[in-house]
Amino acid sequence: MKSPLAKIKLLLLCFSLFELQVGAQQTGISGSVDSNAVKVLFFAGLQEKMHENYGNARLHFTKILELDPENDAALFELANLFAREQKWAVATHYIKEALRLKPNNGWYLRLEGEIYKRSGNIDVQQRVDPQNQVVPLAGAAHSISESDDTSKNAAPDNYEIDLRMADVYRRLRQYPQEQEALRLAFAHPQMPLDQKISRLSDLLPRLSQTGLGALTIDLCRLSLQMHPDEPALYLLYGDVLYQQQQWVLAKEQYQAALQRSAQSYPAWEKVLALQTLTGQYTEAIKTGEEALSLYPNQAILYYYRAFALHRKGQNAEANMEIKSALQLDGNDLTLQAMIFALQAEVLIDQQKLKEADAAFDQSIALDPTNYLTMSNYAYYLALRNHNLNKAEALAKKAANMLHQNASVADTYAFVLFKLAKYATAKIWIIRALQQSEMPNGLFLEHYGDILFLCGEEQEAVVQWEKALKNGASSDKLIKKIYEKKYIK
Repeated sequence: MKSPLAKIKLLLLCFSLFELQVGAQQTGISGSVDSNAVKVLFFAGLQEKMHENYGNARLHFTKILELDPENDAALFELANLFAREQKWAVATHYIKEALRLKPNNGWYLRLEGEIYKRSGNIDVQQRVDPQNQVVPLAGAAHSISESDDTSKNAAPDNYEIDLRMADVYRRLRQYPQEQEALRLAFAHPQMPLDQKISRLSDLLPRLSQTGLGALTIDLCRLSLQMHPDEPALYLLYGDVLYQQQQWVLAKEQYQAALQRSAQSYPAWEKVLALQTLTGQYTEAIKTGEEALSLYPNQAILYYYRAFALHRKGQNAEANMEIKSALQLDGNDLTLQAMIFALQAEVLIDQQKLKEADAAFDQSIALDPTNYLTMSNYAYYLALRNHNLNKAEALAKKAANMLHQNASVADTYAFVLFKLAKYATAKIWIIRALQQSEMPNGLFLEHYGDILFLCGEEQEAVVQWEKALKNGASSDKLIKKIYEKKYIK
């Protein structure tokens, strides 16, 4: 179920498409027609079309004609939809009606020419205005797919690609610079594929910054229709989805790139990153092994595999991968810092605490701006009641730099609690709870501990009970609730 915000965004997108459609077609609505009803139906039709629910889209545009038989925009959309299904006679009827109302509309002339060309009637193509900007662009996808070596694998219906590309171009009318960049990326049949991909790589981030995230996805899909066996395009599509935090779909695209070329090193790295990010540690261990069989000199691959092994409790194996990683990429200080931070966590699990502290110190020395590592180090020190002044300095610096990170705020509160600075600890634990997207059992337990030692015993028990309901389930927590007192 879509969130209210998602629904608003979708409505705004449909409204924007409607405005562009009207601007291109100059639709007239008579005074006797319920214009609001027509707009609502048009929005709904465009939405169904965007989701490729073409049958439902036809119903909405047909209902518009029942209200306003002279609505050329609806006639054009119906011609477009029937042409997709290669129902040329019906498509011809609707495009003729649209042209009867708007005989000089370039979009309608373009579609008429395509319909007649596809249906075998060549004569009427001469009516298409060769100077109309839509014509060369809409035909560009067809030209590209025929000119490249990959054309034998391209989708058979280039007409479908042409129409979708024309739709993308129309949606960019309000962004002339991006529109021109799109033309340069797609409108030169002889341009090498790697150059087209490079231009598309430059264009997509600009579209995302403009707020056209949905359009970036459409362009990626169109590109893959034209070149379905090009690994670099799957990588590009995966990056777009990753930026939109669609982790599962992004990983699928990276894996699709690997299916087409196991030599696509960036895809291995990105699949591993997403598998660890989403907690698929068993899969990451296997993927890491496969990647390292091809690229044994890449430290980051050892790091990801070690991370997954550590999360699965296989610390001896993880430590071996860490040692291999530390022997490589010595000039990449950020990566080296990440490896030492992971080594510290492995050593803690192995109860090698002195060595763990040394690894944390080495990590921070290599990357003094990794505030998450600082926070983690401070938390481990506080858990051990060891070197609390150092823990406070680390936690304070991290909390001041990462203002919106709930986990970092909780760590600082926990360190302050250990130092008996209860009033300040209470401020930071409340901040952690406010910044957390959902109730966190550990944070709530810490809140209860702080409240109890601030003299708010009854409220402390309430928070411990909430902690139990939200995932915290240690024997100590249960004892706190039962005995209604803080237990060290």
